[in-house]
Amino acid sequence: MLFFYVDDNGLGPLHHAIANNDAEMLKLLIGCGEFDLFERNDAGQSPLVYAARMAHPGIECISILVSAITTFRKHHHDDVLSDHFSNIGASRRQLIKSLPLHDEANVRYALTDAMGRNVIHYAALNNAPHLVHYFATCGANVNLVDNHGDAPIHLAARGGNVEAVAALILNNCDMSVRDASERTAYTVADLQGYSLVCELFNKAQNVSCN
Repeated sequence: MLFFYVDDNGLGPLHHAIANNDAEMLKLLIGCGEFDLFERNDAGQSPLVYAARMAHPGIECISILVSAITTFRKHHHDDVLSDHFSNIGASRRQLIKSLPLHDEANVRYALTDAMGRNVIHYAALNNAPHLVHYFATCGANVNLVDNHGDAPIHLAARGGNVEAVAALILNNCDMSVRDASERTAYTVADLQGYSLVCELFNKAQNVSCN
């Protein structure tokens, strides 16, 4: 059957439904219970990370996936956090555990791909502020550093993605984080000549200092 086809890039039925932005098909495939919600393609991308990479204008497919992940975690009584959260208070831990996309360090849920990028990295790359906001409210890490040393803010700055930069700042990203070359996102944007992005950083810095 076509439903069970996996192509040469490792894209399974869930990935194909997402590529076509077919929310009804995605819901049907997940509902039948025959497909792995966390199956990775050849780039190590689960359906959710792949959906972030596709960055469709709406969030219907993404919200279906997040809802399914939430249900899965509740069913499996997932209340364990990795050592990444060992230094935070109990109340903060409880809040984090209530969010469906918490803890990218837990490989069980395939929240990062082969490059160590999460959904917010791809929202930043695609200048998709609606996805930055949505994923941040779901608990995705706005400051996660990928295997190349880039946080989402570096990717947004490098592309001159003004809307994504603004969304990341609004979601309290760390503007001081440095990439593998020890550059802040401001420096990255400045080197590329993105004056509007630099202006955003300056305004945000002034607000935080007041």
